[in-house]
Amino acid sequence: GDLREDRFPQAVIINRDIQALAARISIQSDAKWGRVYPEKRGATIVIKTKTGNEHIVEVPVPKGEPENCASVEDIVSKFRQNASWIGEKLLDELLEVLFALDKRQVTDLTKVLRRMPPVAS
Repeated sequence: GDLREDRFPQAVIINRDIQALAARISIQSDAKWGRVYPEKRGATIVIKTKTGNEHIVEVPVPKGEPENCASVEDIVSKFRQNASWIGEKLLDELLEVLFALDKRQVTDLTKVLRRMPPVAS
């Protein structure tokens, strides 16, 4: 799934089962990926089960990189997730202006931006 901020409420962060799982995760540099950098900026994920089985997934180029572009839908979805605090109506207006900037005035954008609520700290 995704790693939006709302996926990590305090109850999740302090959950002992999740903390125990996190403690069993290690990150290691892999010479394999170092040899192909910067053409590939990949990672190998290895999950080892209690029974000794291994599940391996390799991602040679992560989504969002020029060679594995995110779709417009992906970008809009992520923007909506991260900017949801401004409210759906204002978010829709903002996206409408942003997608038509080549046909709009900058003042159209600043009018929408001025109506945004303050960022919560």
